Amino acid sequence: MFLHIGNNINVPIKNIVAILNEDALDISKVNSKRIYMENVKNEGSVKNDNVKNKRSYIIVCPNDYNRGKKDDKECIIYLSNISSTTLLKRCEEKTDWR
Repeated sequence: MFLHIGNNINVPIKNIVAILNEDALDISKVNSKRIYMENVKNEGSVKNDNVKNKRSYIIVCPNDYNRGKKDDKECIIYLSNISSTTLLKRCEEKTDWR
């Protein structure tokens, strides 16, 4: 199954590691989001950096990576203008995550 995250992008639900809320990351005192995101952008792991009205980050890793069998494929971060709550509801509709 795939999750539509906006901007004509679909990602495999089984490869989603995290869906993070933009506002929660901004107010977090522990998180250094700006530094982390700059590093990720420099590595080329952000695939759609041109999203306006960013509301969430979706971290997607290859299936083997999730199972501790890291191969040459790295994790990818997608930006979305869809809220993390809406994305979670979409996942719940397609899977048995409840």
